[in-house]
Amino acid sequence: MVGAVGQDMTHPVTSYAGPLWHVAYVETRTEIDTAEAIHDELGFPVFVPAERVWTMRRGRRVQACKPLFDGYIFPCVDPYREDWSRLRGVDGVIDVLGAPADREGIPSYVPTAWVDAMRKAQAMGIFDRTANNASKFKVGETVRISDGPFAGWNAEIQGFIAKMRSATARKRVKLMLAFMGRMSAIEMDVTQLEKL
Repeated sequence: MVGAVGQDMTHPVTSYAGPLWHVAYVETRTEIDTAEAIHDELGFPVFVPAERVWTMRRGRRVQACKPLFDGYIFPCVDPYREDWSRLRGVDGVIDVLGAPADREGIPSYVPTAWVDAMRKAQAMGIFDRTANNASKFKVGETVRISDGPFAGWNAEIQGFIAKMRSATARKRVKLMLAFMGRMSAIEMDVTQLEKL
């Protein structure tokens, strides 16, 4: 099909956009190692959005950094000047989202503005689940439990638990949870909660 000015419309002209942030699907729990391998082997910058969480190691509660999107990382490749298909050869990479089988086209990508916004949010601590978040919750509010055996359940805050004259005031919370057909009271750290 030929356009009004004689331009072939079956192959639209693509202007040079520069490096693009692609989405690589990787083996779960290997996101950071795979990102380092891509950077070391191919020289491509890679962004792995991460959150800080509490976890248990050897019976102690410690902070850890874990990927925000399990199984996905964001390598930056200039598909017009670099061979993006080399990403598939890196250990841990399963595929590149939207990648054409013939290697001729360009795989799917996310806008640079989105990556910049995620980096800014991460730097501001938006994804820090370890901070003392007691002040952002109120009695009577419905919250989601983000960690522990009831992760993913909703519960209502009944009150905050603190020892008298304690520096750790409002770090534990009493919740009412619908469990096995009745309302049950449970206690947990406020860091295990998130707003709905």
